[in-house]
Amino acid sequence: MGATLEVEFASARGIGADILNTARARSEFRVVQDRPNILFLEPEKFFREYVDALNYKGKIGPESIEEARKASLGLSVEAALQIIEAKSYKKQFVEDTESLADINRMLGRSVKFVENISLNEPDLLIAVVGEISKRRGSEIFAGETAIAWANENLVKAKQRIDKKIEAIEAIDRGY
Repeated sequence: MGATLEVEFASARGIGADILNTARARSEFRVVQDRPNILFLEPEKFFREYVDALNYKGKIGPESIEEARKASLGLSVEAALQIIEAKSYKKQFVEDTESLADINRMLGRSVKFVENISLNEPDLLIAVVGEISKRRGSEIFAGETAIAWANENLVKAKQRIDKKIEAIEAIDRGY
C-alpha cells in the first residue's frame, strides 16, 4: 500500500513541481539580441506553504497527498496571476519562444487540472482561491464566483502567452 501512496503523492505534486521548475528556469532577467525577457514567473513570490507541501520528505499518507494537491492547485492559480500581472519592458518582445513554450505547456496542464478540480472538488478550489485572495489583499471570492475567477485567470494567462509566442514568431518570420 505504501507504493500506491507514493505514486498518488507524485501525481498530486506533479503540476506544482512543473510550475516551480518552469518558474525557476524563467526567473533570471536576460537580454538577447536587444530583446529582454519578461519575468512572467517569480518563484520567490509563491506561497511558502505550497512550496513546502510539494517538497515534503516525511512519511506519505492521505494528508500529505491532499496537501500536495492543494499546493499544485494554489500554484496553478498563483502562476496564472503572476503571468497576467507581469510587465513588459518598453513593449519589446521576449527573446525566445522555447521558454515561453514551456510556460504555455505548464499552463495547459494547469487549466485542465483546475477545471477537473472545479468539477470534482469545488470546495477545495474555493478554499484555495480564498487563501490566495486574502494573502494578496484583494477581493475575496466565494462559491461559484471563486471557481469562475480561477478558471478565467488561467485562461487569460494562457492567452497572454499564446499571443506572445505568435507575435515573436511573426517577427522572426519577418512579418
